[in-house]
Amino acid sequence: MARLYTAIGRKARIVVTADHGLLDAPPASRHTLRPSTDLTPLLRYPPSGDTRIMFLHTRDWARARVRGHFERRFGNRFYVISVDEAEQLELFGPGPLSPVTKERMGDLIAISSGAHMIEYNAARGSARGVLLNCHHSGLTADEMRIPLVIA
Repeated sequence: MARLYTAIGRKARIVVTADHGLLDAPPASRHTLRPSTDLTPLLRYPPSGDTRIMFLHTRDWARARVRGHFERRFGNRFYVISVDEAEQLELFGPGPLSPVTKERMGDLIAISSGAHMIEYNAARGSARGVLLNCHHSGLTADEMRIPLVIA
């Protein structure tokens, strides 16, 4: 930083920032969710979101069953909370979420408890799975503390 600053002098200002964190995802932490008779009938739409934060649009009567499905399949690898709980915890920033945002998020959110990743793959017969060795968009403390340096 000092060499860069010396080289540019007063011609510019230096601002350094970083995207939120990145965690390694070894093969044992990569999971694939496929359409199934256990889960698909409980959802209004296929899961969406990211590999570490999955949004679930459930049928009104099925929220507890969807939570149970995730708990049985993934144990403590993912937290399953309601969008209202995420809003109360301010996981996506301070203040209320807009109605449009809440509609896009659905009813439940499956959030990785660490480095675990989950991909929804509707393709039949594809064994591709999650190929990434790491991913971001998690809620660990290291990922949520974003450095900003202004020189």
